[in-house]
Amino acid sequence: MLRVLNKSVFFNALIVLLVSTAAISQAALEKYSSPAEGFSVGYPPSWTKSPEMKPIAVGFSAPVSDGSGANFNVVVTPDGGLDGTGQLEAAKPMMAKVLQAFSEKAAGKWRVGDKAGAYMEYVHNLKGKDYRAMTYIVTSGGKAYTLTCTALDDRFESYRAIFGTIAQSFRLTK
Repeated sequence: MLRVLNKSVFFNALIVLLVSTAAISQAALEKYSSPAEGFSVGYPPSWTKSPEMKPIAVGFSAPVSDGSGANFNVVVTPDGGLDGTGQLEAAKPMMAKVLQAFSEKAAGKWRVGDKAGAYMEYVHNLKGKDYRAMTYIVTSGGKAYTLTCTALDDRFESYRAIFGTIAQSFRLTK
């Protein structure tokens, strides 16, 4: 009886985990807008807005109970005359210096409407834990918009689709 009960509890917990990390449509996202910074972005309804902390314009975290460390944030800075690809290339040496065990895994092009941008997937270590992140950068109106989605490395794949939907929801509003 106990073995059957444990299997049932495990199965139910697995279903909750799969449902909580399954891909969601943009229509299912809540919308955050920053008229002052000129962007909007969607976030899962169960996620919590992080306290404001400059230079982060906004951040959201998955429920702590899921143990994934999943979160995303948007940073808005002056573009320094660089496009998204230039911003990303300029950031790599600093990231390698600041982030422990930084390692680039993939990079490519990203678009926000008619604006060309770039993305990079990378891993790093923070306080003894391995994390994987996707950073997307686009520039417009003299500003660089950096959207970074992060989760524990061993949980990242379960969030990849959600992070992709968040990135697709990002809009420039100015």
